[in-house]
Amino acid sequence: MGQQKFPWIGKAVYMQATWGTYRDFWPFMTASQHRLLRRLKSGWLGMLPGDARIGDAVILARGGWVPSIVREEEEKRKVFVGEAYIHGIMDGGIRDKNKCKEIEFH
Repeated sequence: MGQQKFPWIGKAVYMQATWGTYRDFWPFMTASQHRLLRRLKSGWLGMLPGDARIGDAVILARGGWVPSIVREEEEKRKVFVGEAYIHGIMDGGIRDKNKCKEIEFH
Protein backbone atom coordinates (compact mmCIF):
# COMPACT_ATOMS: atom_id res chain seq x y z
CA MET A 1 0.00 0.00 0.00
CA GLY A 2 2.88 2.39 0.72
CA GLN A 3 4.14 2.00 -2.87
CA GLN A 4 0.79 3.13 -4.26
CA LYS A 5 0.82 6.37 -2.24
CA PHE A 6 4.37 7.36 -3.14
CA PRO A 7 3.70 8.49 -6.75
CA TRP A 8 0.90 10.76 -5.51
CA ILE A 9 3.06 12.21 -2.73
CA GLY A 10 5.94 12.71 -5.18
CA LYS A 11 3.65 14.56 -7.59
CA ALA A 12 2.31 16.76 -4.80
CA VAL A 13 5.82 17.71 -3.64
CA TYR A 14 6.86 18.43 -7.23
CA MET A 15 3.81 20.62 -7.88
CA GLN A 16 4.37 22.57 -4.67
CA ALA A 17 8.06 23.13 -5.49
CA THR A 18 7.45 24.27 -9.07
CA TRP A 19 4.10 26.08 -8.88
CA GLY A 20 5.72 29.52 -8.41
CA THR A 21 7.49 29.30 -11.76
CA TYR A 22 4.55 27.81 -13.65
CA ARG A 23 3.43 31.12 -15.16
CA ASP A 24 6.95 31.74 -16.52
CA PHE A 25 6.96 28.32 -18.17
CA TRP A 26 3.41 28.47 -19.59
CA PRO A 27 4.26 30.35 -22.86
CA PHE A 28 6.68 27.57 -23.77
CA MET A 29 4.03 24.94 -23.12
CA THR A 30 1.43 26.65 -25.32
CA ALA A 31 3.95 27.23 -28.13
CA SER A 32 4.80 23.53 -28.22
CA GLN A 33 1.23 22.18 -28.28
CA HIS A 34 0.45 20.08 -31.35
CA ARG A 35 4.13 20.06 -32.31
CA LEU A 36 6.65 17.27 -32.78
CA LEU A 37 10.22 17.46 -31.53
CA ARG A 38 12.27 15.69 -34.21
CA ARG A 39 15.83 15.40 -35.45
CA LEU A 40 15.89 15.96 -39.20
CA LYS A 41 17.75 13.80 -41.69
CA SER A 42 20.32 16.61 -41.95
CA GLY A 43 20.93 16.44 -38.19
CA TRP A 44 19.11 19.67 -37.28
CA LEU A 45 16.77 19.55 -34.28
CA GLY A 46 13.35 21.09 -34.74
CA MET A 47 9.78 21.57 -33.57
CA LEU A 48 7.57 20.58 -36.49
CA PRO A 49 3.82 20.84 -37.10
CA GLY A 50 1.93 17.95 -35.52
CA ASP A 51 0.93 16.51 -38.91
CA ALA A 52 4.45 16.55 -40.38
CA ARG A 53 5.50 13.22 -41.91
CA ILE A 54 8.66 11.44 -42.94
CA GLY A 55 9.52 12.72 -46.42
CA ASP A 56 8.29 16.28 -45.89
CA ALA A 57 10.78 18.99 -46.81
CA VAL A 58 12.02 22.01 -44.88
CA ILE A 59 12.26 25.17 -46.99
CA LEU A 60 13.38 28.72 -46.36
CA ALA A 61 11.18 30.86 -48.57
CA ARG A 62 12.62 34.04 -50.05
CA GLY A 63 11.37 36.96 -48.01
CA GLY A 64 10.41 34.71 -45.09
CA TRP A 65 12.26 34.30 -41.84
CA VAL A 66 10.70 31.10 -40.50
CA PRO A 67 11.39 27.66 -41.98
CA SER A 68 8.33 26.04 -43.54
CA ILE A 69 7.40 22.40 -43.96
CA VAL A 70 6.07 21.38 -47.37
CA ARG A 71 4.86 18.05 -48.70
CA GLU A 72 5.05 16.86 -52.28
CA GLU A 73 1.82 15.19 -53.34
CA GLU A 74 0.50 13.82 -56.61
CA GLU A 75 1.79 15.32 -59.85
CA LYS A 76 4.68 17.09 -58.03
CA ARG A 77 2.25 19.45 -56.27
CA LYS A 78 3.60 21.12 -53.13
CA VAL A 79 1.34 21.53 -50.12
CA PHE A 80 2.14 23.81 -47.18
CA VAL A 81 2.11 21.79 -43.93
CA GLY A 82 3.08 24.54 -41.48
CA GLU A 83 5.85 26.60 -39.99
CA ALA A 84 8.66 25.12 -37.93
CA TYR A 85 11.32 26.04 -35.45
CA ILE A 86 14.65 24.54 -36.55
CA HIS A 87 17.39 25.20 -34.03
CA GLY A 88 20.27 27.02 -35.70
CA ILE A 89 18.58 28.13 -38.92
CA MET A 90 15.99 30.64 -37.78
CA ASP A 91 15.84 34.19 -39.18
CA GLY A 92 17.13 33.08 -42.58
CA GLY A 93 20.66 32.73 -41.25
CA ILE A 94 21.75 29.92 -43.60
CA ARG A 95 19.78 30.86 -46.70
CA ASP A 96 21.86 30.40 -49.86
CA LYS A 97 20.50 32.51 -52.75
CA ASN A 98 22.26 30.22 -55.24
CA LYS A 99 20.09 27.29 -54.14
CA CYS A 100 16.79 29.17 -54.47
CA LYS A 101 14.30 27.78 -56.94
CA GLU A 102 10.68 28.39 -57.84
CA ILE A 103 8.05 26.08 -56.42
CA GLU A 104 4.33 26.23 -56.96
CA PHE A 105 1.81 25.62 -54.20
CA HIS A 106 -1.72 24.34 -54.71
